[in-house]
Amino acid sequence: MFKTIENYKFELKFHRSNRIKRTTVVLNSQKLVTIKAPISFSDRQFEKIYLKFIPWIKKHIKNAKCSHKFDILSNQTIDFLGKKHKLTLKEKNDTTKAKIVFEDGQYCLYYNKNIHKSYEDFFFSLKSFYFLNSKDIVDNIFLKYIEKTDLKPKKITYKYLKSKWASCSWEDKISFNIMLLQFDIDVISYVVLHELCHIKEKNHSNNFWQLVYKYMPDYKRYQIALKGGIL
Repeated sequence: MFKTIENYKFELKFHRSNRIKRTTVVLNSQKLVTIKAPISFSDRQFEKIYLKFIPWIKKHIKNAKCSHKFDILSNQTIDFLGKKHKLTLKEKNDTTKAKIVFEDGQYCLYYNKNIHKSYEDFFFSLKSFYFLNSKDIVDNIFLKYIEKTDLKPKKITYKYLKSKWASCSWEDKISFNIMLLQFDIDVISYVVLHELCHIKEKNHSNNFWQLVYKYMPDYKRYQIALKGGIL
């Protein structure tokens, strides 16, 4: 559920667990407050705790960390191919899934205010947008570097990966993280080349980096850019 205190709109989450022995209120960020309590706690008891802690939240929320980069509902922007675009929010009561589309020269987020209420709902719409665009955009980059290097993967899959930008298996199957679509084409190209080089060199040996350098002498600048991104 969402709550508002002064100018701060945030998601309020109730978390029950049999491991929790006492009630705590956690100010996760300016966009999320979590109340943790024993498994037996009712929603009514949670609400009473929230009301009790409103003055504390009001005092400290301005000093809490900022929202996640991909909190698209609050930021009303979308990072796509190295640029930040304005995101127009449009309520649509007959939709069951929040969805981002590019239409009439603008990026639009369609959502149902009666259904879509959590950060995860809107993050799902962003992941879906990246996934739908990944194959069309990145396949062409793969074709370019496959032709340059003559290194051919057995399979390429696009998915959301929580802890890595991409991977190449011992069977030469490459998994590409759809979240890379937040970066520009040059950064994406580096990741593509990086994984293709793993077809020949399975670890990060000197031979591996020499192979990357052969086809992309300035690859280190793209490594730096990746460190500033968010999974």
